[in-house]
Amino acid sequence: MREAGGVPALLFLTRDGRAVVNSRIRKYPERDPSDQIRQWADKIGTSETLFNAFDGPKMRVRYEKLATGPEVVTR
Repeated sequence: MREAGGVPALLFLTRDGRAVVNSRIRKYPERDPSDQIRQWADKIGTSETLFNAFDGPKMRVRYEKLATGPEVVTR
């Protein structure tokens, strides 16, 4: 993107972990809930590291706010 003259930007869409784990447990009831929590926490940790290391414009958006007020959030 930079080579083409663009400026890369990063949007980090986050969701309440309780909602994520609840959704996963309902979708995959045969899986261990502790594993579901650990996997989510690992993904969030990796995403946070990437977000913090990104040197361009970046923004964190809460899924819940986007879902309940998409027009306000996108502005």
